[in-house]
Amino acid sequence: MNALLKHSIIRFDRLLPSHGYVRVEEDTYKKQLQSTFGLVGLVEYTDNVIPRLSVGLPVFDRDKVVLSTDLHVLVSPAKLVWYSPGHDPDAEAARIEQDFIRLGLPWLERHTQLDELTRVFEARLTTEPTAPPPKRWWQRSQPQPSAQRRPVPMTWRVLSYCYQEQGRWREALEAWRNYVGTAPSSEDQARSAMLEAKIQSVTG
Repeated sequence: MNALLKHSIIRFDRLLPSHGYVRVEEDTYKKQLQSTFGLVGLVEYTDNVIPRLSVGLPVFDRDKVVLSTDLHVLVSPAKLVWYSPGHDPDAEAARIEQDFIRLGLPWLERHTQLDELTRVFEARLTTEPTAPPPKRWWQRSQPQPSAQRRPVPMTWRVLSYCYQEQGRWREALEAWRNYVGTAPSSEDQARSAMLEAKIQSVTG
């Protein structure tokens, strides 16, 4: 364990319990909410520390996270910022703590709210289309294909479970069908049947 990580753990051990987080591993803290959980991981990288913020959805998976970012991305999205010990690891740990309080904690508080987490994944369905690849010289006489972006299947899967937690059963089923596509496995079919039965029980 490097010096910066040691000093960071000391500070986060004092800070995080008051915000509902408990240390679950040597360098990882977790806050369990009704429908989601938040994780703070202090990732050791050579002499540096990368504070990683993540959100999980237990109904989707009790252990895996569905959304994640690194603290330095929130601090400076356009430029990589390293948390390096220099000559004073405790001063750098204090900078990590301040950045976390200012940006990291609000990000976690916002995204561990189920409504906001749902909105994040819904937004991925309507992301601006990506530009088509540039044409080769022999393609220049052909019509330019329209830009398009297809949602990643995992987006539909996560949304299905978000809608399930919100009691939005029809949307959960629709999202699940978009996820499994035309060749569902037996497990996929079982979930579809469960959602259909739930819709029937709710609507009569």
